[in-house]
Amino acid sequence: MSCVFECDGGAAVSHHEVANHAYRIAQEAVNNAMKHASARRLWIRLAHAGGRVRLCVEDDGVGLRSREGRNEGMGLRIMEYRARLIGAALEIGPRDGGGVRVVCEFSGAPPEIAG
Repeated sequence: MSCVFECDGGAAVSHHEVANHAYRIAQEAVNNAMKHASARRLWIRLAHAGGRVRLCVEDDGVGLRSREGRNEGMGLRIMEYRARLIGAALEIGPRDGGGVRVVCEFSGAPPEIAG
């Protein structure tokens, strides 16, 4: 599998807890692509805009397997849980051209500090 990583210089996350949860979300997205998606390519992007950090992980694999439109995997639920802990917006869905797109957008501090 080939992997492309892009990061703009302003995408630093200074709070350890937020950085750890964002890392684990990215790790789970990559694991899913490797284990379940039969993906050949993976893109990881980290960007900073408007005081927020945007993490995007995309693959060109088979896409999500779902039942009645809901994603039932434990890894997906854990990503959603981690996103809630850091006050992040998390979107998991199809990628244009096939595969999966995971987007996690958050501030550099947890909700109780970010306010």
